[in-house]
Amino acid sequence: MTCEIIKIEDNLLTVRMDGILQLKDQEAIQDVMKGIIGKYSNVKLLVMAKNFQGWSKKDDWGDMGFLVEYGDSVTKMAIVGDERWKENAFIFAGKGLRETEIEFFTLNQLDEAGRWIRL
Repeated sequence: MTCEIIKIEDNLLTVRMDGILQLKDQEAIQDVMKGIIGKYSNVKLLVMAKNFQGWSKKDDWGDMGFLVEYGDSVTKMAIVGDERWKENAFIFAGKGLRETEIEFFTLNQLDEAGRWIRL
């Protein structure tokens, strides 16, 4: 998987994900998010998953430590990707289980996602 931080703009972190997400990729992003939270007390996350193919089946995704400790510090999350991943992305991100505003946008709605995340 290619998981790359595209831009950090104040408390907004923009990430690009291609391929299959591995736990080590997620942990690297979470480490950066911790730093932003330490500086701004909250973070907004824009995830661009253009060629996303799912989550690694060999990794153990059961560790909820980041979500428990920092989940409420993530105030907004915009996920941009193929519509077929919408429900799984919401489950993975914990939509409805925490205070974070989480919205999904299709690939042709990237500009709309950028506007929404900045509100």
